[in-house]
Amino acid sequence: MRILLALLTAGLVVGCTPGRGGGSGSSSDDDDSASDDDDATDDDDAVDDDDATDDDDASGNAWPTSQAPAGYAGTGGAVGDFAYDMAVMDQFGSSATLTQFYGAFVLVQFCSVWAGPCRAVGGDLQALHDSVEGFSSDWEFFVVTVLIESANFTSAGVGDAAAWALDYGLTEPVLVSPSSGQFMTQWDVAAYPTYFLLDPEFRIMDILIGGSVSAGWVQQHAADFVSANPGWTTPL
Repeated sequence: MRILLALLTAGLVVGCTPGRGGGSGSSSDDDDSASDDDDATDDDDAVDDDDATDDDDASGNAWPTSQAPAGYAGTGGAVGDFAYDMAVMDQFGSSATLTQFYGAFVLVQFCSVWAGPCRAVGGDLQALHDSVEGFSSDWEFFVVTVLIESANFTSAGVGDAAAWALDYGLTEPVLVSPSSGQFMTQWDVAAYPTYFLLDPEFRIMDILIGGSVSAGWVQQHAADFVSANPGWTTPL
């Protein structure tokens, strides 16, 4: 089990407004990362559901099998709220739920295939995860990408998730669902990418809109949680 080790710094990019490809969110030092209409119609980024059946490595749901306490319920998408659960499919075509990761620190990233800012930071989350492995044997840390829309602005499917994971070398979960519009409402997502950092009790610790995430940002929040909960141990 692991949590954060080294500060991973990446330049911020402008977040995309869902469904439009326009700019919204944090400021950027790299204008090339901002999404425009050309990003939305880039044929090179389009994928189809056939990709899902071409993955020879599909081995089922290999994620943790934790679960939230009986009676757990999400309360909203703001800092301090308990995160809503999701019934989803992963990049291998297997059913999964977000609360499988209950008991770990979880960074949830909402993205869409068409959004240039999401593609600009596509590989950053794997690097973030890899940079913090082995930090502590007492904690777990997972990075979860939730793909909302495909390159054609339709709901992302398993093929999109498989292609996204392959393109950016992701071994962490990439999740999709036909109910992605509901997730956007529940979590109050208004731009891509949007990041939610969850504590082990699935309370939203902080939210970032646009750009990339540093290991130091996550590490500080994790340290604050552990300090406020002496004796806490992960159930995973």
